Amino acid sequence: MRGAVITGVADRVASRLKSLVYLDAFLPANHKRMVDYINPARRGATIQAGEAKGVVDPPDAALFGLVPGTEDMAWVTRRMTKHPFGTMAQPLCLEHGGSAHLRRTYIHCTTPETGSFDQFADVIRHDPQWTFHAFKTGHDCMVLQPAETARLIAGAA
Repeated sequence: MRGAVITGVADRVASRLKSLVYLDAFLPANHKRMVDYINPARRGATIQAGEAKGVVDPPDAALFGLVPGTEDMAWVTRRMTKHPFGTMAQPLCLEHGGSAHLRRTYIHCTTPETGSFDQFADVIRHDPQWTFHAFKTGHDCMVLQPAETARLIAGAA
């Protein structure tokens, strides 16, 4: 959801920003919902659960590259919570063109791929309006490779 949040913020207060860093994140288009971008294999169950309960259970942390039985997996799993479905179902409404006028960096975590962010990486990988980094780590890169993650973010900012 981070991609939707920073895109929405950039749309509203662009004059206060210099650049955006999308860390293995959604790149939402105007009037699209996050559920529109979820991996099709998980989308139906996510919508069904979200509409029924108002929240969505977190996925298994292994999807994010964490290895079962490790301290990192246990640490992350203890901190994972249900996600409010409304944030996934509400369309993003851009009033001022989004973030296209800012310097933008996309860091795509590639190992393992989650199936949700590859679609964005494929579109912007060679787009000259973006700086693109393929990062050989899982989606929870801040846990798996914190120093390299910090270096990439600091370099982009």
